Amino acid sequence: VTRNIAKAQLAIGDALLCAHGQYHWSCVQRHENLKTLSAADLPMQDILTHHLVAVDFKLHPRLSTVSKEELEARHREVSQLAWEVWRHIESRRLEYQISDPQSYSRAGDKCPETFALKNMLLRLRSFGPKGCLSGKVFRYPREILLNVLAVLLWQPSAANLNWLSGQFCAPVGSADQALQAYKQLWQRYN
Repeated sequence: VTRNIAKAQLAIGDALLCAHGQYHWSCVQRHENLKTLSAADLPMQDILTHHLVAVDFKLHPRLSTVSKEELEARHREVSQLAWEVWRHIESRRLEYQISDPQSYSRAGDKCPETFALKNMLLRLRSFGPKGCLSGKVFRYPREILLNVLAVLLWQPSAANLNWLSGQFCAPVGSADQALQAYKQLWQRYN
């Protein structure tokens, strides 16, 4: 668990560097690049601290004797930081502000660079005629993955099952069914 949290800590900083065109193959150099990055809407000091811990763990892995409670606290903190970086990157990419996962999932077009007719045909192929009944018929189907992922990762209690059913164009009666539908959709589009 400690190793996976460290990977997430590293990925948070690395994703930010990728978004700003400053990624480097060396994790030590990436940390130096991260120090020079400024983003007013992000807790950069927290990101730097977590990234440094992750770089140290990557270069000097060790067994951990941390308690379950401490691991849960770290996970919550890293998860919240991951949301902040996701929000920053997506706000920058989409050119509109995002406040929370639920509003992100309901906001504008996540794939504006795609073509409407092609999107409609992809939806028809993926979901059948039922998939073309929604108001998002001209949206790229992969947008569903982005919408649902944000909610499942950062606001799972807010994941209204009726809303999820509408996203998947199929009934979703439980959180487990939502995850299964997400996995199937992920395999289809990746």
